[in-house]
Amino acid sequence: MIKILTSGYLAMAALLASAAPAVAADADGHFAVRGPGTEACSRLAQATDGRKTEVLSAYASWLMGYLSAYNRLSGDTFDMLPTLAGNDGLAVLALVCRDHPEMLVETAAARMIQALHHTRLTRDSSVVTIKHDGRSVFVRQEAIEMLQDRLKALGFYDGKATGKGSKAFSRAVLRFQKSENLSPTGLPDIDTMLRAALREER
Repeated sequence: MIKILTSGYLAMAALLASAAPAVAADADGHFAVRGPGTEACSRLAQATDGRKTEVLSAYASWLMGYLSAYNRLSGDTFDMLPTLAGNDGLAVLALVCRDHPEMLVETAAARMIQALHHTRLTRDSSVVTIKHDGRSVFVRQEAIEMLQDRLKALGFYDGKATGKGSKAFSRAVLRFQKSENLSPTGLPDIDTMLRAALREER
């Protein structure tokens, strides 16, 4: 089931909506869109709100193929998603679509990718399990290193960027989440990674 993003994450909707998709098409700027990408965002938003698993599964499959193609064709990119959970990408896409129901799903996906550029992974790295308060997430080591560096730059973490979990890292994540009105899980989820990247750039 698609994860419903926390209310604190909604502040990023403006960035996601304003990101300009990269242009790659024919000489006239046109290209063919296939599958669920041809549909209006309103359908994805309705499926998300209604928790229509079968419809969401079709969008998720389309999006994973779309992201895989982008990973293959983009330079200096291993994965556009900083987390292993594929439904994280669908959650971000649904956020764009909810704010722009008239937009094509493919256009929303292109804008999502532009926003995720801040947290993309540039290399393959080991999968790390981060646990806190009885819950866990699976994240690549490079994503944890980037988040640790960002939290250190922002004054929330004073350890080294090891790419591994620790009690100090979980406490830093928790403090940062509370400062941003995010759900205080203590886990390095996609909400936290994007917000840390954006805050560091301000």
